[in-house]
Formats: sequence, structure tokens, C-alpha cells
Amino acid sequence: MTASSSLRWFIVAALSVCATVACGAGDDTDSSGGWTTSSTGSGGSSASSAKQFYIDKVHPTFDLNCTYCHATGDNAAPIWAHNDAENSYVAIDEYGNLITAPSNSLLLLQGEHAGPALVPKQKDLVREWLKLEVKERGLSGSGNGSGSGGGSGSGGSTISAETALSQISDCMNLEVWNGTMAYIVADAQTVGWGPCRGCHNTGWAGAFLDDDTDLMFSQTKKLPFLLKWVTAKIEDGVFKDIVPAHRFANKGTEKCTHEDETLCHPNYVLPPSVQDPLDDFVNETIERWKSGTCDEPYDGGGGGGGGGGAP
Repeated sequence: MTASSSLRWFIVAALSVCATVACGAGDDTDSSGGWTTSSTGSGGSSASSAKQFYIDKVHPTFDLNCTYCHATGDNAAPIWAHNDAENSYVAIDEYGNLITAPSNSLLLLQGEHAGPALVPKQKDLVREWLKLEVKERGLSGSGNGSGSGGGSGSGGSTISAETALSQISDCMNLEVWNGTMAYIVADAQTVGWGPCRGCHNTGWAGAFLDDDTDLMFSQTKKLPFLLKWVTAKIEDGVFKDIVPAHRFANKGTEKCTHEDETLCHPNYVLPPSVQDPLDDFVNETIERWKSGTCDEPYDGGGGGGGGGGAP
């Protein structure tokens, strides 16, 4: 990608995000919002103080930077909101696994994607609201256990999604990163726009890809960039496991709903020479996290298993 074309794409994408209240073009979430979930809504009381807190305090802030995409499904964004506060509350509840303990809710953990991360004041309001919901509904607590190793994917877990993501970040090993050559995804070619790093070397849309492989590794370990590599599996509001996110593989073929195609994310398909190193790094890291062997020397054998990611 030339410098001028890279700048042109960045400006076009930036203008698109501004025009859609920062949630539209190039959305890097999938149909589950980047979170692997399995649940139905819990059906909070219509007269609850938690619901009223959402209507009075939380919904007006969501209207500023979330509702545009998440009420319409613009650009394949998951629909969990509504312009009307009452209907939005119902939609969030029915979507599943958003009304959970704060440390398991994607509302707080998602961070920047094509839309912005919640600002600190918004986070405080959402956290206060979710705590009210947990108390009123008798939901499972935050599961803030500090034990090492992950959930099995089939049984319960004593830790939260927030804690597990922190652990998997700590488990990412530079030797494994270099040995698998996972960083090669930064050079993946898009149709007409050059390599992915041409736009994402600034962390655009929650993905950090750069030709400085050490810098890319250090940024990959941080939220929100981590969620392009791995994600948390949540069932009935409870953290179960860390699984591959498959966001880099899926993004290139996602349908764009913009009438102006220049606002769409460039198409691409990851060849095996790029996808295999990415998978090896993710699967190896998950296996090391589960087995408590994060600091073991890397023998170059690649990853094994790690569970299924979001479709």
C-alpha cells in the first residue's frame, strides 16, 4: 500500500466512523460481538431499580456511541440495543450474557472496535448498573479467583473472563510468537489496499498490526487488541473458557452493508502461509495457559487444540 493510498483509506474510514457515531464502517466485531456466548435473557423485573437505573443513566450514554450500529445491525454489528430505552433494555436482556457480573460482561471488556471504547464515566455507570442487576437477579458473582489455568469449556470456572484474559495475556510468550511467526498476519494482503499493517499500525479498530514484530507482540497482549486473537466463552453469564477469536480470518469475507463501497473494509482471504502461523500461536498459548506451562521453552511443535472460536 502506498503512503497516499494508506492515508486515503485512513481518512475515509475515519470520516465513516464519525458519520455513523463511531460504530459503522469496518466494524471488527462478528455476529456475537466478538464474544462466544450461549444464553437467553433472564427477564429482569419491569419495576426493578436496576432497570430504572439503566433507563435513566446508562441508555442516554449508549445513545451517544453505541445505539446507531447495535440497534440497526449496520455493517453486521450484533443487535442488542434499541433507540427507545425500554425496548433497549429488553433487547440487551434477550441478547444474553451482557447482563452479568461486570467482570464477565462484554459491555465493559470489549474496548475499542470500529466504535470507541466506553469512556471512564460510561464504564462507571455500566458497572454500577450491572452490580444492581447481579444483586436483584441473584446472578453468579464475578468469579475473581486468581488461580492459574483456564476453564475446561464444559465445566464451571472459578475465575472471571476479565481475570482469564489477563492470564492469557501474561501467558503469551515472545519465543512462541517468533517461533510460530504469528506476526506475519501484519503482511497479509487485502484486495486493492495493500497489507493489513498499512492501516492497523496505529491500532485502528482494535487491531494492532505492525512491521515492528516486538512492538506488535507487546500491543497484542493488551486489550482491546488481544480480543482479535482470543476471546472468552461465556455461558449463562459465567466464564467457561478462552477460545480462538478467528477475527483476522473472518473479517476479510464479512458482508458490507454500506451503499458506498469505499466505506467498506477491504476484502481478503488469509492463505495457509498466514493462517497456520496465527493458529499455531493462539493454540499453543491456550494449551500453555491451561496446563500452567506458559514459561516452558518452545520446541517448535505448534499449537494443539484450544477449542472452537466464534463463527
